[in-house]
Amino acid sequence: MFSYERNRSEDTEYLYHQFDTNLNFHLHLHRSFEFIYVEEGLLELEVGGRTFSLGANRAALILPWQLHAYATPEFSRSYLCVFSCDFVYDFYTQIRGKEAEDPIFLLEDAAAIAMLNAPGLNRFRVKSVLYSLVGQFLAQCPLVAASHEGAELLERTIGYVQEHFCEPLSLGGLAAALGYHYNYLSAYLNERLGMHFSALVNQYRVDHACELLEQSELSMTEIAERCGFETIRSFNRNFARFRGVSPMTYRKSRSES
Repeated sequence: MFSYERNRSEDTEYLYHQFDTNLNFHLHLHRSFEFIYVEEGLLELEVGGRTFSLGANRAALILPWQLHAYATPEFSRSYLCVFSCDFVYDFYTQIRGKEAEDPIFLLEDAAAIAMLNAPGLNRFRVKSVLYSLVGQFLAQCPLVAASHEGAELLERTIGYVQEHFCEPLSLGGLAAALGYHYNYLSAYLNERLGMHFSALVNQYRVDHACELLEQSELSMTEIAERCGFETIRSFNRNFARFRGVSPMTYRKSRSES
């Protein structure tokens, strides 16, 4: 199972940082770039079904729409930065439809990390630092044509789900809307995401349900209907599948925090 990080796919000039000890994070994807740097120890990175090892002073760049995850075998201390494509738009247009044979590179100057975290850094300084990072990546990591159909189809699929998830959705309807054969699209989504189209739609619905549970006083039935679930039973089952608790328990835990 993976998670689609909506906030990291829809926001412009999105910039997020975190420092971690023993980072472990499940498979996820978004439209933004993700930069990871290991200061100490060893971090295992999974990208597109391949696993890479990041040792000390090594960095990696995950491209938009690449499915990825992190695991620490024993110990790691790392820095992670997620940034939207508009910060490095020229680079983004250059790498579309491509992927790195190996996304690991040697960070030439770790001072870039301190600069990104400096208070009051304006957007032009942010862009200059990020272009420096992606430039180092491009110099050390040869790009090849993507081994599967490019991210464009996945982006179009996510966009369609994003726009219509509150309505009745089917893979057949998606295939017709995007101009693809049903069987091809089914195989593509299974390969790229490891899940069926219905699971992707329900995950998006559950994410929206979480927002309504936290921000409104709507009843469970009203929330289920607004999120596109046909029955309250389907709502409860899918919510528990993706969140591990019932919608009622989720709302209660958020109100108490």
